[in-house]
Amino acid sequence: MPLMSRRKLLFAATGVATAALAPRIVVAQTPPAPAPATLPFTLPPLTYATNALEPHIDAMTMEIHHDRHHAA
Repeated sequence: MPLMSRRKLLFAATGVATAALAPRIVVAQTPPAPAPATLPFTLPPLTYATNALEPHIDAMTMEIHHDRHHAA
């Protein structure tokens, strides 16, 4: 029976490599958020209530579809 299994050897080697490279790892800074752009497209509000189609489409689905999907 070997003294160290392959899994334990790989786990130990990963730890050693991580410890050796830790001082060299540079964390990238996130870029600043871009200024809100004025785009030629705007999302008009719904001309009806979100629950107007309630028997067929529920209000939450309408809110998600209009406010999030179409706004993207």
